[in-house]
Amino acid sequence: MPAENITNLLREATYAYAQQNYDRALDFYNQALELETNSFIAYIGRGGAYLRVGQPDKAESDFNKAIDLATNNIPLSYAYLNRGYFYQQTKNSEKAVDDYSKAIQINPSFQSAYANRASVYNSQRRYDLSIIDCNMAIMLNPDEVDAYRNKGDAYYGKREYDKAVEAYSKAISFDTNSSWMYFVRAVAYCGKDDHPHAIKDFDRVIQLQPTNAEAYSYRGLTKSRNGDFKGGIEDCKKGIQLDTNCAVAFNNLAWLLATAPKAKLRDGQKAVEYALRACKLNSWKDAYNLGTLAAAYAEIGNFDEAVKWERKCIIMGLPDKEMEQARKELRLFDQKKPYHADK
Repeated sequence: MPAENITNLLREATYAYAQQNYDRALDFYNQALELETNSFIAYIGRGGAYLRVGQPDKAESDFNKAIDLATNNIPLSYAYLNRGYFYQQTKNSEKAVDDYSKAIQINPSFQSAYANRASVYNSQRRYDLSIIDCNMAIMLNPDEVDAYRNKGDAYYGKREYDKAVEAYSKAISFDTNSSWMYFVRAVAYCGKDDHPHAIKDFDRVIQLQPTNAEAYSYRGLTKSRNGDFKGGIEDCKKGIQLDTNCAVAFNNLAWLLATAPKAKLRDGQKAVEYALRACKLNSWKDAYNLGTLAAAYAEIGNFDEAVKWERKCIIMGLPDKEMEQARKELRLFDQKKPYHADK
């Protein structure tokens, strides 16, 4: 069979994969492997397609075969990169790190392996190692967007919000239409209490994704922190309209209805209803939701329930700043007083 027929099959498979038509891609990869049983490229591609259609055992087998077939260091490093990505997607972070490390050992200039390993390090909360890998990837390729994004995530994890904003801003400079990058930068601005800039970034997310319920919900909470509780409540209501299963929208709306500084904006009964909905959507495993439920119960004068849920929130655990706030609220509830924001 002429070699160009295999080339055409692989080209068609690659095109189908790019179009997210993974079943069609699998068909072409299978045909290619019938013609050439040791096609490294076909095994790599088919492994990726199997991963996309939810057949991880077959995907892993193909990636293993690709590693066995690699004839020199460049394809071998690429094979380890792909299997590392497979392990990353299937939540086997240790094996992912091991494969990315092998790819780097074989090819020390492989910037994608550094960027991918940094992402896994972030998932493991090994933020300093992530930053080292990001810097290496950026040194090898100053336009490596993923490295800047992962670097931002690492600094956010370390609560170094200024550096997170700087890294996210660099990523945005390469991709000005990435709604996700504006979203995470907005959250980083919130971390440093820069609410005007955060609102501006959430505005951009909504401009790019008008049906993004979480963006409305987070912008609503941020508006309240900037003194605009009325606007914040409207945004959170919009979030619920867009997605009736958005836990963040229910939680944030409940919080604002329970804690708004002006009585005319508060609605304790609705706050309890929405807080309960958020808790159920997150299977009662989110400490913030429990704290919101406590504040809602306090607003309607049910301080026994308020104390109960605030204590559970504290036991579940929060970052230091939020933990201090939760303890402040618990003291108020113990004194049979609701918590209301200062402005």
